[in-house]
Amino acid sequence: MLAIALAFPAAAALAATDGLPPVEVVRLALQGHPQLLAARAEREASGYGAEAVQRGPYEFEASVTPQRRRTDIDGRFNEWEAQLGRSVRLPGKARLDRQIASQMREVADRTQHGAQLAVGESLLEGWMQWLDAEQALQLMLAQQQLLAREREAARQMHEKGALSTLDLDLIDADLASAKARLIGAKAAAAQTRQRLRHQFPQLPLPERAPAVAEPQALPTDTTGLSMQLLESSAALAVARGKAAEQSLLADRARANRRPDPTVGVRWLREGRDPENALGVVISVPFSGGYRRAQAQHESAREAALH
Repeated sequence: MLAIALAFPAAAALAATDGLPPVEVVRLALQGHPQLLAARAEREASGYGAEAVQRGPYEFEASVTPQRRRTDIDGRFNEWEAQLGRSVRLPGKARLDRQIASQMREVADRTQHGAQLAVGESLLEGWMQWLDAEQALQLMLAQQQLLAREREAARQMHEKGALSTLDLDLIDADLASAKARLIGAKAAAAQTRQRLRHQFPQLPLPERAPAVAEPQALPTDTTGLSMQLLESSAALAVARGKAAEQSLLADRARANRRPDPTVGVRWLREGRDPENALGVVISVPFSGGYRRAQAQHESAREAALH
């Protein structure tokens, strides 16, 4: 099957390829499909999100405080102070952030692959429906032609008195029914062809549907094939990836209960005869209910996915 071949090339030898479009033609036809375009955009967005997680909100922050002081002795004069600092990621958190970012990219890749398989399966379904409709049309056409020949032979027998009028009428009824079925088969074939062309406008369709090959028998022992299909399941891979990502997020939330300190330098200039002071500023938030709730929230989500 084409969808299996797209999933993993090793299975292509187990599928009948006659009657199906070439894999390269299918890949070209899928490139501009809206669902795949959306999947690519989502993957790109996930890549930026992963980069943001890996970098973290650890950026420098500068502040300047100009002020004007007035004293009875010295009168008015200007003072100012400036500070430059940034929060520092504690040991272990950077490693977790890198792992989370890597897992986000992996899940995005698997999700895009799953979307490609889903669209490929949709194309395969539409293609096979078109082949089935064309085969039904050919059968109806052959049946109608056969009944037309029988009708001509019956007419000659009726003229010779070898066939009753009732029998001739029954053959006419069968022929009329066959013509009606032929009209329905033509409509069904045209409808399935138009639907396939509408869903995949970049897929070239031959004027006549190709013949469908006889399906090849699967090996007697399909245990290995079943495991290969299971391991190559895009949905299973995405689910496992999201579970692994959530485990890392839970670890990160627990690590975040130890707040990151902010370290900076402070420069002051004050007094009529300016006095300069340079110091180090260290601030650490107190861990409270918010961080505890965040850790519990991520841990609960982790438990839900395992």
